[in-house]
Amino acid sequence: MKMRKMKTSKVNALDMIEKLRGKVEEVHEDNEWLLFHGRRGKWNVKIYRNKKDEYRVVTNDEVTLQRILDDQETDISKERTIQVDDAGVGSPIGGVLIGACDSKTKEFVFDEIPVEFFQGEKFARQEYLNKAAEITLDLIKRLNCNPENTVIKICTGHINTRSKDALRREGFEVRVAEIKDPLQTMLEREFIRYLNEIGFDVTEGEPDERISFYHKAIKWVKADPLREKFAKTGWRKWD
Repeated sequence: MKMRKMKTSKVNALDMIEKLRGKVEEVHEDNEWLLFHGRRGKWNVKIYRNKKDEYRVVTNDEVTLQRILDDQETDISKERTIQVDDAGVGSPIGGVLIGACDSKTKEFVFDEIPVEFFQGEKFARQEYLNKAAEITLDLIKRLNCNPENTVIKICTGHINTRSKDALRREGFEVRVAEIKDPLQTMLEREFIRYLNEIGFDVTEGEPDERISFYHKAIKWVKADPLREKFAKTGWRKWD
């Protein structure tokens, strides 16, 4: 996940810590430079001080941090909650699926970021981030969502970085969250079906065994040069 780092003053840092305590779960770590570590689900924030007495805030979503500080994190009262998640980022082969699900009706839609976005110059330019945002906006439209009655919960993954910003520009309330079932299982099944369609034999649950799945996928590609077109060759593994 992508972390946002921000410098701040001592006064602001200490004020932030005071406001966060009691509002988020505090995590205690054995780190003399870490003043505060708070989390809420998949969202988290850390506040550091260095040897020069400089202060820094690190968070995976600055908007959520500000809402908590401003006491704007109230219970969801909007009519609809849409979950957004991804599948396939950790797989060395295939593209990545982005899926969305209406938590009330269980309506499910998804689309693919093609594997070429994880190869060559497209990968180097991180074009997959814009593609993810484009797909996410389209999925939300397919679910007939509007900002007035919809809250969107989105996974913290780095691939969703620009998706969060794009949704907020459209006026949606976006919350960083841990995405579970039903979306997690539905999206995983579609990703397995997708891998099977490109000729890689994999069964449900197998991608969860990350090390064995990873080595199996690498071996599969190396067994036939024609399969390299299915590999995320932008990864250092393929250098």
